Amino acid sequence: MYEAIAQSARYIDIVTLSGYGFPRWHGGLAQYADSLGEQAIVRKLEVLAKEDPIACQIIPLLRACAKNGSTLADYTA
Repeated sequence: MYEAIAQSARYIDIVTLSGYGFPRWHGGLAQYADSLGEQAIVRKLEVLAKEDPIACQIIPLLRACAKNGSTLADYTA
């Protein structure tokens, strides 16, 4: 169903912290997303997608997490 490029949210966090310089105090991109809430992120992306539907596409995993009330940390490939 999903591309399964990363085995879990933890791998995403490691890459964003080590490779992309994401602010460490947020714990990584996936952890930060979980702290904001997937539903809130999807709602915001839906608004932004009206202006730029290419750049603001919502990945199926994020949409599924928002729908099911789960977090990215709950997902494993």
